[in-house]
Amino acid sequence: MKEISIEAKEKIFSWLIETCPIGIVLQTDSGFSINEAVTEITGYSKKDIEELPNWFRSLFGKHHEEILDRFSLDSNQTNHNLHSVQLITKKGKERWANLQIHQGGMAICLIQDETIRKKNEDLLKREKDKFQLYLDTAASMFVALDKKGTVTLINKKGCEILGYSETEVLGKNWFDHFLPKKEKDDVKEVFHMMLRGEVETVEFFENKILTKKDEEKLIQWHNAIITNDQGQIEEVVSSGVDITQKRNTKLMQFEALHEGQEKERKRLAAELHDGLIQTLSAISFNLRVLEESMSELHSDKRTAYNNALEFLKEAIDDTRNISHDLSPVTLKNFGLAKAIQRLCERIPGEIKINYHCNEEINVLNDPIEIGLFRIVQELLENVTKHSRASSVTVSLYQFNNALQLKVIDDGVGFQGTAEEMQANGIGLRNIATRVKLLNGKLTIDSRHQKGTAVTIEVPLD
Repeated sequence: MKEISIEAKEKIFSWLIETCPIGIVLQTDSGFSINEAVTEITGYSKKDIEELPNWFRSLFGKHHEEILDRFSLDSNQTNHNLHSVQLITKKGKERWANLQIHQGGMAICLIQDETIRKKNEDLLKREKDKFQLYLDTAASMFVALDKKGTVTLINKKGCEILGYSETEVLGKNWFDHFLPKKEKDDVKEVFHMMLRGEVETVEFFENKILTKKDEEKLIQWHNAIITNDQGQIEEVVSSGVDITQKRNTKLMQFEALHEGQEKERKRLAAELHDGLIQTLSAISFNLRVLEESMSELHSDKRTAYNNALEFLKEAIDDTRNISHDLSPVTLKNFGLAKAIQRLCERIPGEIKINYHCNEEINVLNDPIEIGLFRIVQELLENVTKHSRASSVTVSLYQFNNALQLKVIDDGVGFQGTAEEMQANGIGLRNIATRVKLLNGKLTIDSRHQKGTAVTIEVPLD
């Protein structure tokens, strides 16, 4: 291969410099020069430039001495990178550039125009600041989590509710730092199911969060999934409303309502027991006094008399049962386990009933006993009226200072989520409310045509 002459190499080098799309300022012992790209960026032609210091002063303003010093052939440093340097064009317009200065026998300054990128960056920052301002003035808390559950964004309201500063929250794992232990696993599972696309975003999902002062607050969330250009899930953004006070107020109202209902039940039960049952019993006693005279009556009359006694007995039994349901004597005299057993014994004969409890049931809390008794009452009524079940199992166990109640049937079940079931059924809503009043946890597992399992756990402390 023929060797390229020095003259040819110089021509190639000059051509490369001149046609390079990046601005090049070249300084050697014989002077300095610029390429066409520098003219396009700065507006200065080669004829416009008389001396390097004067040109740098016009181009870089107050920064010209620093840049000129680094561009000097006498500089001890070999390379400099200066990002987002402002320069003034010949027409007085501001532009932005990245400078790379290289030393080594000659000084080369590469000027890369960053004006469009800087404007877009500034525009993006302004939009981001505006978006953050919107978030900070919102009445709801906003939290963004990446796929690992790390907090990437939180607004002012969110910091206010949590009691932390923004810097104390960003970069932390949401589940490890800001959720109570009893909520952590369930909420994390819902989060990962959303990431996997196994469930839709959850409308108005509720869970408790843990503040800096170790206080629990109930938040109602609305979730949105953020995807990239390939449709892959990148983040989950959630807006939340603190409904702690609202929920507490509702629970207090429900509690007052239930207390009023229990008082009214006791009053009605007392009236039935001391009034109607006693009256019916007196009628029965007086009718039986007439039995000695029944032989004188025609057989049709005796049949009517016997039927009347039988109907009267049924009326007394029914009234006694109603009185028992209104104010269960068994609950008062023998406790929760025996009272629930009595409820199970009254299930219609066509439904097979199984009742289990351990020997450690020892509840000395009237609200818990009454609440669980009413819940079992409601569940068994649902079973007999709606489930079309052939069998039902009721279990009551006490362990670790908590009560666990299970009612499982093999009936037709429900369709929909547990939240939809509670929303559509008054009975289930009442049960859910009673469980909340007891600070308990309610789980409903129901499948169409495959039965329903209701599990309730209530702390005793």
